[in-house]
This record gives sequence, structure tokens and C-alpha cells, in this order.
Amino acid sequence: MLNKKTIRKIFGISVLLLFLLSGACSTGKPPVAKVAAVETAIIQARENIAATYAPLELKLAIDKLSQAKALMKQKDYLPAGRLLDEALVDAQLAEAKSRSQLKKIRAAELQDSIDALHKEIEFKSRVQ
Repeated sequence: MLNKKTIRKIFGISVLLLFLLSGACSTGKPPVAKVAAVETAIIQARENIAATYAPLELKLAIDKLSQAKALMKQKDYLPAGRLLDEALVDAQLAEAKSRSQLKKIRAAELQDSIDALHKEIEFKSRVQ
């Protein structure tokens, strides 16, 4: 026969498991703020020409946003929130890759300008 201490432990563990499982099954609140954050991140990525320099990451973000919105219509908020988290990271990565590539291009243009100036200075010093 079980003693009182063992029964209390089993009851406590059962209550804890019931609480955790009921939380996992709940749909929660609509992640409206996350949708706005993802949409803003996608806009910023597009402004940094992510379609050219990070098309895969941008497409992943857009697709995950669409999937999350579909889940939200079904009131399945927990998986929608997870997808939105992933979409936000994808959009931010697309923006970062695009900005990085744009900076590399600008740096190369500046280097070309510097090289041209060096050549001009060298040419003028020879003429004089």
C-alpha cells in the first residue's frame, strides 16, 4: 500500500503534467505584434534590395508569414507564433546580407575612385 508521502508526490506530478499538457494544447493569443514585426522586417529587406542579394531568405520569410497568417485564421496561434519567429529571423538575415553586399559594392566603387585619383596624380606629376 502507498503511504501519504508517495501519494502526494504522484498527485503533485500528475497536476504538473496536466498543467503542462493543457498549456501545450492551448491556442493562446493571436501574435498580432509579431505579424507587424515580420512585415516591417520584410519591407526593410526589400528596401535593401534583398530580392537581388538574398532572394532565398526573403522568399522564406514571405512564405512563412503567409503560412502563419493561414494558421492564425484557423486560430492556431502557437504554431503561427513559431513560424513568425522564424520569418522574422529570415527577413532580418535577408536584410543583413543585402546591406553587406551593398557595402561591398560601395567599397569597391570607392576603391576604384581612389585608384583613378592616384593615376591622375601620378600622370600630373610626370607632366610637370
